[in-house]
Amino acid sequence: MNTFLVRIDALHQGRASLEARCKLINDILDGTTGTFNYVHPSLIDTKSNLNTDVIKEICVICSVESLHFETKRVFLDQLLLKRRNAIAHGQQEFIHEAGMNDLVADILALMQHFRTLLENKVYQKQYAA
Repeated sequence: MNTFLVRIDALHQGRASLEARCKLINDILDGTTGTFNYVHPSLIDTKSNLNTDVIKEICVICSVESLHFETKRVFLDQLLLKRRNAIAHGQQEFIHEAGMNDLVADILALMQHFRTLLENKVYQKQYAA
């Protein structure tokens, strides 16, 4: 990534030849020199409603697989988000006490899965150029 940044800065400063500019573009497209993996915090936007589509976008930004979250679409979008929105808008939403432990366990499992995806990326140094 640092080599890209130096080369982009040179391009910005007008010091790069046409040949160097074309090579930079080709290197970026080919992915042979390095990769951009810095995730600027402003890219992560839950849009106030963390549904499956938003989670998939966050996974794309973080370069992690989103399939597991897609398989949990009904749980995330219908059960969890629908209830959250109902409560947020003042509607009564009853959750049986017996189901509360399962709900919390499912939420924590999804959070742990996402954390594991990110930790694996770090462990395998897939963030590095």
